[in-house]
Amino acid sequence: MFAQQGGRRRSVVAGASFSETRTTGAGSFIVPAGYTSVEGKLVGPGAGGSRSNSGQARGGGGGAKITFTIALDPADAGASLAYVCGIPGAGRAGSNGDGFDATDTTLNIDVLTNGTGTLTCAGAKGGKLGVNGVGGIASGSGTNVNGGNADLLTGQGGTSADGALGGTNWIDPTEPTPTYPAEAYGGGGAAGARLSGIQYSGGDGAIGIIQLTWVP
Repeated sequence: MFAQQGGRRRSVVAGASFSETRTTGAGSFIVPAGYTSVEGKLVGPGAGGSRSNSGQARGGGGGAKITFTIALDPADAGASLAYVCGIPGAGRAGSNGDGFDATDTTLNIDVLTNGTGTLTCAGAKGGKLGVNGVGGIASGSGTNVNGGNADLLTGQGGTSADGALGGTNWIDPTEPTPTYPAEAYGGGGAAGARLSGIQYSGGDGAIGIIQLTWVP
């Protein structure tokens, strides 16, 4: 038998669990025949941090997370589950200003016999001048966990609901670099503050992920 992956077909050993992962773009997952359930995880991307030389920089929010398990009906084989991977928010660079929001990550499970509606990890919000970035909001018929907000005291981006840390900009002479990018999947970008005479740009948010595991 075959399963669709990134626009290509690949062979799948009947009776064995397998996973498919997407981190960018839009398309569809095709339900393989002979499987009894699907386990899924969506994590939205992180948002970007703002930039300021006057103490107003704030980090971006972290991505939301949804997990689910759905029993499959034999009639579901061949069904197409449309998805969209959200785009991370960029950090502000070059001038003072707000960071950019992430976009939504979605998966339509309504085509499944036991599925309901569309799962959505709404895009995390970018850090604004003087306002922390807010974590993404999860909604739909799964286990929903919202993303973390940026940290006011440290300027670190929000932690994703999947546990990925937000980025940081800080000075430590024992480290080779003071800049730490947001972690995948879904960490928020760092605040672009002016520290010890060095002006940092707002950090970019990290990519999110959609992962489905087909269980025989």
